[in-house]
Amino acid sequence: MVGGGGELDQSLCLVLGTISASLPSPGTPEPAAPTPLPLVASQQRPRRRAQAVVPWEHECQLRSLALRVKDLGLGYASEETMLFKYCSGGCPSTRSNHDLALARLSLKGWDLPTQGEGKLPGGPCCRPTRYEDAAFLDDGHRWHEVRELSAAACGCVG
Repeated sequence: MVGGGGELDQSLCLVLGTISASLPSPGTPEPAAPTPLPLVASQQRPRRRAQAVVPWEHECQLRSLALRVKDLGLGYASEETMLFKYCSGGCPSTRSNHDLALARLSLKGWDLPTQGEGKLPGGPCCRPTRYEDAAFLDDGHRWHEVRELSAAACGCVG
């Protein structure tokens, strides 16, 4: 190791000196840990929700259309325009143990009474929970009042 040992000793001393200089000396307080910077929106994890999220434009809600009374198909001859309110949108699908058992029995071939087009009752539907009456003048200048024609409030029913 003649000729090469001196260089190795110098390199080793340089490395050890650098390490010891970066370590705090005994009895000196350690510097406080740096505070993390807040994450920007693109770095944050998306939050998970317990149930499926329906985009706001597809949620069950009250909507309205300006229609001629005769376009409602109730048999009234009237050109009068009215605001027809209705419920539209999706409802979160929650399945009870009863729903799961019915589906399983149906899959196993059990002959269960069905509703509608041979389907078992499904999840909740967006339906009116309260109605409004409507009054209008027909083409013969007679007043008509139709009970519970427009929706006044909506909710997920069933």
